[in-house]
This record gives sequence, C-alpha cells and structure tokens, in this order.
Amino acid sequence: RGDLLPTPFRCDASGPVVYCDSETDAAVQRKRLCRVAAGLGLSQLPNVRYIHVEPPFTNQAPHIRSEIARLGAVLFVLDSLTFGAGGNLNDSEVSIPTMNAAGEMGAECTKLLIAHHGKAGRGDGATPSVIGSAAFEFKARNLWLIRVESEEGLPYLTQAWKHRYASDSGLQKGFGLR
Repeated sequence: RGDLLPTPFRCDASGPVVYCDSETDAAVQRKRLCRVAAGLGLSQLPNVRYIHVEPPFTNQAPHIRSEIARLGAVLFVLDSLTFGAGGNLNDSEVSIPTMNAAGEMGAECTKLLIAHHGKAGRGDGATPSVIGSAAFEFKARNLWLIRVESEEGLPYLTQAWKHRYASDSGLQKGFGLR
C-alpha cells in the first residue's frame, strides 16, 4: 500500500521484502504481519522472506545478500541494529563492519535498519541517538525518529515521525501515522 505512505516513502513497493530479525522468531513475525495486513485491508499477505539472524549480523550477510539477489527484493529490513550488531555498540570494530554489511545488501534494494535508543532519550523533547558508536549514524543516508504518541489502552497506535538527518537530500517534513 505504497499509496498510503507519506511523500518521502512513496516508491514502487511491489517487490519482495527480506526481513531479518534478531529478537523474535518466524511465528511471532508472521502474526505481526497478519495484523498489519488486516489493518491495511490487504486480501493476501505481502511477499516477505523472513530470516532469523543470530548475532552478529555480519556472519550471515553473504547469505542474506544472495537471498536479496535471488528474490529481486526491493526492501531489506534489519530488526534490530541494536541486537543484530552482536557486540559492544560503543566499539567501532562492531559498528563499522555492521553498517558496511548493511550497505552492501544490493544497489537496487532499499535498506531499513531499526535501532533502539536508550531510556534517557525517551522523554519529551529529548533528541535520542542510536546507542554506542557514532559510526552507526555516520553511515546512514537518512535518520528518522519515531515516537509512539498513543495513550495506553487505545485500540490504535499513533506515531510521530521526525526526519533528523539526510546525507544527500534535504530534510523532509515530519508527519504522523495512526
């Protein structure tokens, strides 16, 4: 449903997705995908190839790269960078190879890396960063901060998206999603 996306995210989303996860398993992710598809009113599940990643992500990068090429994937997701790095997040010997491997997932494939920030960055007005080495952010082409704005107990999730960094274009206007 690329038509539902705000302008900076509109693209041809008709190809397969490779989703790499270090936190859960295929059954959990399938359940989440079913809920998202139902919420979007999709008649069938999107073409998502799930790969469980045992950290560090860099050990499985060649296999993931070959899957992306084999499928002709248009999107690669690493969920999450925080866990997938598999080491001391303050160490450039962890962050640089991780970001280089993510960047090599195919020239025609968009890369989405999800990262958690520390508790100190969760307060109103805070400007959180990816935990650890600045190399995680230096290699990124764009950084978006996503905050959950919903009140507890509501039957929906409201998010606020703020574009914090762009290396090769201007910043996009922030937006909200429900």
